[in-house]
Amino acid sequence: MRLGRLDTRIEIVREGETGRDEFNDPIMGLSVVVTLMAERVQQSGREYLAADGVQASRKIVFRTHRQPDIRLTDQVRMDGALLNIREVRPLGRLHMEIHTEGAAQ
Repeated sequence: MRLGRLDTRIEIVREGETGRDEFNDPIMGLSVVVTLMAERVQQSGREYLAADGVQASRKIVFRTHRQPDIRLTDQVRMDGALLNIREVRPLGRLHMEIHTEGAAQ
């Protein structure tokens, strides 16, 4: 992977406790785990009919340097949109692919 191909800035975000309110109850929200530069390898979209409505989704594959603490329960934030992580695939020792899926905009 060439450094010049890393042209997309993504954030890996995780649901968790972001603070406490005045009653000491936890405030849940998204917190940034890591910010990465990635290469957008593949983007696809599709529309289908389900229960008398049109639903649209898009799948994006990112290549980036390996990060050891990314989970399938995390999400990718790119240009303000949240994408669910479907698969994390290692590419050799230093790189990985992140397969995501989200609602089309």
